[in-house]
Amino acid sequence: MAVKNKIDRVNINDINDVVKYIPPKILRTAKWDSSKIPVIVVEEHHEVIPYWFAAAESSLIPIDGVTILHVDGHSDTGIPEVRNNFPLFQWPRSLSQLFTLMQKNDVFVVGASLTGLIKRFIWVWPPWDKVNHDNPHITAYLEIGSTVKLLPKTGQEVLVLCACVTTLIDKKGCYMMNYTSIYNEDFIPIKKDECSFSQNITGIYEEISEGEAIKLLKSGNWIAPGENVILDVDEDYYGCESVFTKLYKSGVKDFIADNMAAIINNMFCSYTVAGEIIADNFYNSVIKIVLAAKTEMLNCRRSTHDLVLKNKCTTYVQLQQNVFNMIPDLAESVKNYKESILCSDNDQINHIFLQGLLRNMVKLTIPQLKVLANVGICLSISPRTLDYQPEMRLCTSYNLPNSTTVSFHSPSTKEIEHRTKRLELLFSAKNLTPKFITITRSVRDGYTPREQSFKIESDIMKVIRSSFLGFEKDMVHFDINLLGGLEGWSGRH
Repeated sequence: MAVKNKIDRVNINDINDVVKYIPPKILRTAKWDSSKIPVIVVEEHHEVIPYWFAAAESSLIPIDGVTILHVDGHSDTGIPEVRNNFPLFQWPRSLSQLFTLMQKNDVFVVGASLTGLIKRFIWVWPPWDKVNHDNPHITAYLEIGSTVKLLPKTGQEVLVLCACVTTLIDKKGCYMMNYTSIYNEDFIPIKKDECSFSQNITGIYEEISEGEAIKLLKSGNWIAPGENVILDVDEDYYGCESVFTKLYKSGVKDFIADNMAAIINNMFCSYTVAGEIIADNFYNSVIKIVLAAKTEMLNCRRSTHDLVLKNKCTTYVQLQQNVFNMIPDLAESVKNYKESILCSDNDQINHIFLQGLLRNMVKLTIPQLKVLANVGICLSISPRTLDYQPEMRLCTSYNLPNSTTVSFHSPSTKEIEHRTKRLELLFSAKNLTPKFITITRSVRDGYTPREQSFKIESDIMKVIRSSFLGFEKDMVHFDINLLGGLEGWSGRH
């Protein structure tokens, strides 16, 4: 593999080193004046983990008993895989242990809870997700423990998470994870004495509608004064879209999209967002070459009805050959980035990949090429993720249009403005004074509506600025792993 700058996955540094994630100036200001609120913007939701633990290690929040007010289109409460080095029922001792909490974007909440950091988790869900909720507000009290089971085939002992749950609707029930497969998320009913609670991990889980949350926050009794709150906002609270839909609507055939996705996955690799930007810019420049050639050919054909003159225009076969003639120059230019964006250091292999990309691109219409340029290419996932793989991908979402596990919603500009006004009501409650704020863009992984992501983030910042006296522009930190950098997806090119 050509890519050299691998990420250290066995970092044994003391957990206290995590405080370096928060810029020193922000950290000093927050320690000197506790009314000042650090605001952290990340790309994928599990990337809040080092910042939450940095806040705890630097005493901006306690190391236990924290309340997370999670304003999000999704609960993000999947169960992580408890691996070797996972800080189960204990505070992480090293950065390598902390990394085990960062498995993917929907299991970080439970992971952080299993260390004791989170005592109360409140998920505020948006009105467009109402179809997935039977009640506007549910509260569950949890005792979390573990048990040991034998795998049916091997007889090997495995540690299995279990919990007893009490709600106002149901009596107490105890359950354990289905330990026969990590892909099976079913819970198996068990008796309480089958679960060991020796570490005394307890917590409160709440799901609440936006309207009910506004009402309860106004009452002043729901979140206590002085409660240690992290306000955690995902920009997909405004809506959730599948990027695949744009490809389908443009008429790009499945086999062409699949071919291009496979070539991109095998050609481009990076361990850094800097490499992601370089690869996307190169890919974009290749599309522009094909676009320019196609546009010139079509303009020539449209400019005259004279058959003699029209026959002098470039034919499709000539267009294809002209584009292929550019491959040597393109292959030469991409050599400069061999160690930062290419999976292979074999020039012949990269030449073949380039040829494959162009062969598929010339089959597309101008509108389809523009859609592909707009979709772009990106990292498969945040480079901080446990088990990160450097192969890049066509930057579509992981959510297919016919998915039944994710609800889709495309908000209008008017609805975005209405949602923003509702957030103003939510955040303006007197008792809500967060100690720490995290905002997640959720664009690379394909949740937040991309065309509206800039306005959504601007609106959220505006609401935070007007709602909390401790907000200052200098207290906002944009993480280094943001897709497209500070300007985001829309400012990539």
